[in-house]
Amino acid sequence: MKYAEERGQRVRHAELSLISDSSAELDAWTQERFYVDFGTIYEFSEPFSVYFNAKNLTDTPLKFAEGPGENRITQREFYSVTLQFGANYKI
Repeated sequence: MKYAEERGQRVRHAELSLISDSSAELDAWTQERFYVDFGTIYEFSEPFSVYFNAKNLTDTPLKFAEGPGENRITQREFYSVTLQFGANYKI
C-alpha cells in the first residue's frame, strides 16, 4: 500500500510539472470571426406556418491557428451562405 501511495504521488507530481511547462503558443486557437445569421417564422393560422433561415450571410471563413497570433494558421473552413425555408403543419 505504501509503495502504491508513493508511486501515485510521483505520477501526480510528473503530471503537474508537465502542465506547468505548457505554453499557449502550442495550443490550438479558434480565431475571432464576425458572421450574420437571420431567421423568421410566420404563422398563417393555428396549425400552419412557414419559416426562413439564412446563415453566414457575410460568408466568413472559420480559422484555427497554433498560438494566439494570426501568422500560424493550421486550418481554414469555408461554409458559404446557407438558406433554408419550409412549412410546418401542427396536427
